[in-house]
Order: sequence, then structure tokens, then C-alpha cells
Amino acid sequence: MENQQQTCVKHTRVAIYARTNRNEHSESSWTIEEQVEKLKSHCHLEGKEIVSIFSDKAVSGIHVENQHSLLQLLEAAKQGLFDEMLVCNINRVARTTADILEIAGLLDKHGVTFTSISEKFDTSTRMGKFTLQMMAAIAEFEEASREELQ
Repeated sequence: MENQQQTCVKHTRVAIYARTNRNEHSESSWTIEEQVEKLKSHCHLEGKEIVSIFSDKAVSGIHVENQHSLLQLLEAAKQGLFDEMLVCNINRVARTTADILEIAGLLDKHGVTFTSISEKFDTSTRMGKFTLQMMAAIAEFEEASREELQ
């Protein structure tokens, strides 16, 4: 009888996060629904299982402590309820480099990959972690530039 090896494919459990800012009413900003649809489509194409959807509507990304759904997502990460946090854009998570890196560090500590579909990075690789750091700095710069114009 032939010895057959069984392969075990790890199924990626995903938590989706979407946020809109109270000041985002332009045609270029995505609604919560549009963000969630894009992320669901990505998961479908990649064969990933969506286990939770978290969203903060009309909440600034400057103060993470006001993003109640994001805080719930981070608690779920600590409990090992998902393997990957998926966002459309890094600036949906936070607007400061320190906050983004703190969140990424917490996720990493609990074995959760942080992935953005717009910037096309995930923190499971060294290059992904580097890209995250650069994108976090750009997000903070964009926010500071926006504040200067007001």
C-alpha cells in the first residue's frame, strides 16, 4: 500500500477593519460599506475566511482611544480569534506613526499579520514591516499637511 502524506493547509482567519472620518465627504473617500466590500472581495479571491468585521464611522484616526471598534479588534487579536487584520488603507487605522507602529507591534506579538490592500503590504515579511513603517510616516505627514491647510 502506498504511503500517502496528508497536507494541512492553514486557513487564514481575517478580521476586517474600516473607518471613516467625520470630515470625509469627498468623492475620493470610501464609505464603510465600500471599504468592507473591497475587503470582502479580496478575501474571496485569496480564499480567506472573514471571522469579524469591525468599523468606526465618523471617527477621527488621530486619537486611537476614540476608535472603539478598533480597540475591540485589538482585544480579539489578544485572544487569538483571527490571524490577519485587513484594511483598505493604512490611514484607516491611525494617523500617527507611533500609533500605527504600536498597533502593528501588538498584532505581531499575538501572531496576527497586518495587511493593507491599497499599499500592498503585509507584516509577515521583513519588507512588509519596512513598508508599514514608511507608510505610517507618510500617513502622519499627510495628516499634518492637511491640518496646515485648515
